Amino acid sequence: MVGPIASETRAEALRTLLSGVASRVTLRSEPASREAGYAVLAPRTATPALAEALVEELRAAGVPDSVVVTRGRHAGRVSVGLYAGPRLAAERQRSVSARGFELEVVALSTGARTYWLDSEAPRAPAAVSGYMQAITTVAAASTATTATCPAAAVARN
Repeated sequence: MVGPIASETRAEALRTLLSGVASRVTLRSEPASREAGYAVLAPRTATPALAEALVEELRAAGVPDSVVVTRGRHAGRVSVGLYAGPRLAAERQRSVSARGFELEVVALSTGARTYWLDSEAPRAPAAVSGYMQAITTVAAASTATTATCPAAAVARN
């Protein structure tokens, strides 16, 4: 197993390199749960008009940077700020909640994916050297993770 590889394009190129020496190479991807910051949000309102009314209430209470989120997973909710870290977001939540508003801190993610290459070493002893050389090249181009081979795989080779 080689990875994580940050881009699908790079993973495909590395798969092509390994395919020349390995009997089986598969590319798989997984969600990369990277936090992209924190939003301080009010609960979802029943209608867009109620969301706009909440923005006006917040502004009247001294929270001028309140906006209705217009797209994404939190569309329709009212935001009172985006923060890089959870501490500042929590401070903002406490500050605005003290004025009588219900808010929560929500971690935002990038939606990015990471890619991994799974391969099977060749069975012919003469081909193992080329395979190991290709793995070394591929691993140098990504963050390599070692994994123990299952006993059945070792016994087969």
